[in-house]
Amino acid sequence: TDSNVTDVPVEVEVTDVTDAPPPDAGACGGRCAAAEVCCAGLCVDLLTSVAHCGACGRACGTDRASPACNTGVCVLNCMPGFSDCDRDPADGCEVNVNTDLSHCGGCGSACPRPVNQQPFTCAAGRCNPGACNAGFGDCDGNPTTGCEAEFNTNASHCGGCGRACMFPGATAGCAAGVCALAGCNATTADCDGVATNGCECPRVASVAGGEHHECALLTDGTARCWGGGMDGQLGEGMLMNRATPVAVAGLRNVTQVEGGWRHTCALLMDGTAQCWGSNSSGQVGDGTMSNRSAPVAVSGLAGVGQLAAGGEHTCARLTNGMVQCWGLNASGELGTGTGVGSARPVAVAGLSGVAQVGAGFNHTCAVKTDGTIWCWGRNDAGGLGDGTRINRLAPVQVMVTGTFTQVGGGDLHTCALRTDGTVWCWGRGAFGALGDGATTDRMTPVQVAGLAGVTQIAVGTSHTCALRMDGAVWCWGQNRENQIGNGTAMDSPTPAQV
Repeated sequence: TDSNVTDVPVEVEVTDVTDAPPPDAGACGGRCAAAEVCCAGLCVDLLTSVAHCGACGRACGTDRASPACNTGVCVLNCMPGFSDCDRDPADGCEVNVNTDLSHCGGCGSACPRPVNQQPFTCAAGRCNPGACNAGFGDCDGNPTTGCEAEFNTNASHCGGCGRACMFPGATAGCAAGVCALAGCNATTADCDGVATNGCECPRVASVAGGEHHECALLTDGTARCWGGGMDGQLGEGMLMNRATPVAVAGLRNVTQVEGGWRHTCALLMDGTAQCWGSNSSGQVGDGTMSNRSAPVAVSGLAGVGQLAAGGEHTCARLTNGMVQCWGLNASGELGTGTGVGSARPVAVAGLSGVAQVGAGFNHTCAVKTDGTIWCWGRNDAGGLGDGTRINRLAPVQVMVTGTFTQVGGGDLHTCALRTDGTVWCWGRGAFGALGDGATTDRMTPVQVAGLAGVTQIAVGTSHTCALRMDGAVWCWGQNRENQIGNGTAMDSPTPAQV
């Protein structure tokens, strides 16, 4: 070579060790092999050196690891129980996966945050939950949800896992870890006051009364009656008076109970009807005139939507809008166009589109779907509202304006609820039964004085009561036996609040 020519160093960007130009021995005195470079005075192979892996000074960490350099890339063989979780080879296998809460058992496998419990610990690579705080427990066995169950108020785990509070017919509660009866369902009641058997009694859905007896429809579809029972009107199968309610024998799936003078009827869920009690005029409807001390089916009757019981007759509104009646017909109360009674249901003549039917002692009325009122039967006091005192064997229209939703009959008077919340009455006015401030008979309806906002009426023998939308009850008429409920025994010709 020419002695005047010297080597001039050229700076080359090296991206891959295997493609680098032959190394300059530099400080190493030119002693480095072709695959080596000089790093800090030492010839090293960047492909295999753990101190200079891939570049001078790039050391592979040795902390808790057995390092290796493979084609310029550090490979750490971690000691058992350790891992390189930060992916930085320079600090070796920095994490103890046996005890680290953030990497328990493996990188990124963090122990859950404590929920209602003491902190977790990591032992042998396994997350161990801390003890539950007082009043809490791990009932689902899932450590990620911690001690999720609260024992003091949780009715599903009251006082401990799986200790569910349950009471028949009731809503269960948990107080201080002890099961408690929180309240009865809408259809049940706690009659015996014993919490352990829950709410064992059905509630009363509605009440109906006769001359000397009362019956209640319960929310379980059964019925109970009490009072005078010498004609079998209590339906228990015996002829006895009862001072407390007795179950009506064999009666199930009842949707309505209706009380007549000395007989009782029930509408069943399947649209049939059963009656019991006095049957001297065939008002039970079984085709006989024998008293019945237990329910019997009304003969040939089906598709019933509502029942109405009078003195000695009974009527049914069918779901097709027709009306059928049976029993006494001496005043035309069956509405057949004749005065002949029937021990089986017969159709009311010329009447259709009926929405509701109500029975008085010897007369019957119906509200049609168009809001008009039609009545038939006894009329000597004007109880039919047609402007006369003539008994009617078939329905006649009541002479009143407006549309009505409900009608009910007493002994010789009738009252009806108009859609505007007012009440109108007609017929016998003795004792103030019409509520217009007088005691005069009225052949056509008059408005009950000072009463508005009414949602329901109930008509007795010579008195009437109304339920207002504010929940108040007002009554008027005869009060000899305190039936008005205003704290006196004086008749009231205008409404008095109960």
